[in-house]
Amino acid sequence: DWPSYLKAGVSASWADVSADQEDVTYNWAGPVTTLTNFEGPKANYPLYLFGPTIDFDKSKEFLKNNTSATGFVKDVVGATRNGGAVDYTGTENVYASYVMGKVDINKLRLIGGVRLERTRMDIEAQAGSARVEQVDLLPAASAVISFRTNILLRLGYAGTVARPSFREMA
Repeated sequence: DWPSYLKAGVSASWADVSADQEDVTYNWAGPVTTLTNFEGPKANYPLYLFGPTIDFDKSKEFLKNNTSATGFVKDVVGATRNGGAVDYTGTENVYASYVMGKVDINKLRLIGGVRLERTRMDIEAQAGSARVEQVDLLPAASAVISFRTNILLRLGYAGTVARPSFREMA
């Protein structure tokens, strides 16, 4: 008697994404400033004293009081340098189906299957448009040998796919 099963399934996912990034750059035009201006208390951890730390309130106060011509100044050239170059819209549709099975033979369990994926990605960006269309067959297999109830040996193999992100394609 070999306990076993066989199962199958399907899935689909749809994604619509967009990115509208604006770069804002500030340059420091004030006097030389060191981290001692933002120094906080030492952090007392159970095994050691760490520090000094950065005092958040001092940092916030420094930023609030230095947004003028003698402090942080907006870099108009740096802010417009992006010009929408990383702005994009895109879609990704993934359709998949799988079949898998398991069989137990004495102290050996075998599990195997295959997944079929169809992917379509479209992206529109200032630099142009791109499309990825691919079909991937992804096998997987594993074996579990039970030497004792608390000692197992597991062996496995699986195929995977790494798709580019929308930002990488933009």
